[in-house]
Amino acid sequence: MNLILFIMMIGMAAGGAAVVFVKIGTIHPVALASYRLLLSSIILFPWFIKDMKANDQPFRLRQIIPSLLPGVFLAGHFIFWIIGARMIPGAQASLITTMSTMFMPFLMYFMIKEKITRWELLGSLLALTGTFYLGLKDSNYAVEYLKGDILCFISMIFVTFYLAFARRYRKNTRLWFYMVPLYITGGLVCFFIALFSGADMMPRSNNDWISILGLAVICTVIGHSINNYGMRKLRGQLVSLLNLTQILFASFLSFIVFGEIPPVYFYPAAILILTGPLIVILIDQKNKKHVLEKSKA
Repeated sequence: MNLILFIMMIGMAAGGAAVVFVKIGTIHPVALASYRLLLSSIILFPWFIKDMKANDQPFRLRQIIPSLLPGVFLAGHFIFWIIGARMIPGAQASLITTMSTMFMPFLMYFMIKEKITRWELLGSLLALTGTFYLGLKDSNYAVEYLKGDILCFISMIFVTFYLAFARRYRKNTRLWFYMVPLYITGGLVCFFIALFSGADMMPRSNNDWISILGLAVICTVIGHSINNYGMRKLRGQLVSLLNLTQILFASFLSFIVFGEIPPVYFYPAAILILTGPLIVILIDQKNKKHVLEKSKA
């Protein structure tokens, strides 16, 4: 267990580093999202082939249909998050993304009529209160910060849809047989958006290349793979709690690399926002434990 947790913390650090790689370069955000996803899919393609060969039936294009819509939502998440993260401190950009934990129950209710509990309602209310407070203070502190908050919030909505569809579809197929086509879809969506919008697609500096390689290799191939490894080895609630530590890594790395220190009002907002997912995760764990004990009785 200790070794697994150590590996998971490496994955959380890799995920938390995303905000540093986003800010270190100046390449167009949509082009950066495209290169991140396409390069990740190229690196992971051998595992896709392995999963494809392990399937019981011959490969057909329709088998990757479940990966298409989530790929579009992942593309939207990366585009809005990269733009927003460049406007606000890294800790703040990472914090807002964690709110997807609270919005997931509402989305699952509309998708499969999964019941929403009063604790999930309370957690969502606390997180939204913290976000409103953060936005109100940012509007007085700097307009750029408020814009960044809004864009990161939109990216959080996109990632919630992405995760909801992943929860719905991924259990029916092998991991990389699902993920690699998803990355390719998201990468192509970003690529064509950048192309048709006239965005500059060329990396212009060493920092741009560091940004692309860091996001693809460290944050996606390493960070995302370890996160999926954890989902197979640990309880889902524990992985969700560990994911919250990405905020700490993002804050620390942003301070070390850029000297970023969030405004004073960030901290009470962070407490409110983080209390939301903590309530949802811990109560969900308690309820599942109660159901398990009841079934054994």
